Amino acid sequence: LDEIGYKSIAIAVDFDTVNNKNVDIYYYPLPVQLNSFEKYLIQTSPICLLSPIFEKFALINANSSHRKLINYSFDTLSEIPNIDGPKFIYSHITSPHPPFVFDENGQDVEPSYDFSFVDGNAFPGSKDQYRTGYINQLQYINQRLETVINSILNNSEYPPIIIVMSDHGSRLYTDFSVNENSCVSEGFSNFMALYLPGMEPEDIPSDISSVNLFRLIFDYYFSTDFGLLENRYYSDGQLFYNFKDVSSSIDLECKTSQ
Repeated sequence: LDEIGYKSIAIAVDFDTVNNKNVDIYYYPLPVQLNSFEKYLIQTSPICLLSPIFEKFALINANSSHRKLINYSFDTLSEIPNIDGPKFIYSHITSPHPPFVFDENGQDVEPSYDFSFVDGNAFPGSKDQYRTGYINQLQYINQRLETVINSILNNSEYPPIIIVMSDHGSRLYTDFSVNENSCVSEGFSNFMALYLPGMEPEDIPSDISSVNLFRLIFDYYFSTDFGLLENRYYSDGQLFYNFKDVSSSIDLECKTSQ
């Protein structure tokens, strides 16, 4: 895309591992950027007493900072169509994923447990808290998303390609230590909604997986010849990069206790 004149644009993400600053335009809501270690140090040491001061100039691991970044991301996405020329925009909004910091109307929520992004069996609250928090936060995120999409459609000079895709589904019944104890289909049921001008629904495989989405888009719009890969699904459980093929479990009914 860079070779054919596209600008690359990214909005800050909570996690350094997926935070792409190597772009033409990078959006961040505050003047100072802390790395993951610095955020963790503030959160887990006596320095946390100074959190209200840090939050004035940097994002930290705190509910208020997380709310600020989510709302900032949506606000920024609404304005990006005003930038001239072709552009590729990346925004990874860590929600409705924990922590659950909004109610269904976007009002502040302060969970009774410590700030954390973890879910599955590592979630610090109860299953009921996860279920309620996820559903309420999802309702607010849907409202913001609908507004953003309407803004992009109404203010784009040319019909845009819009991809709304989650990196995974809810993980209420995920056991990070033992794959066999997890509801595999729940975690792998990531949401995907596509606005692809000129492409007919039958052009999109009904079982398309995340790994093939950009291959499909590049082949259709940019005359590349990537083709589609076989759909295979892998989980690394507790050990990163120790992948296990769970393709045969994707469509199995979940066994849950509640």
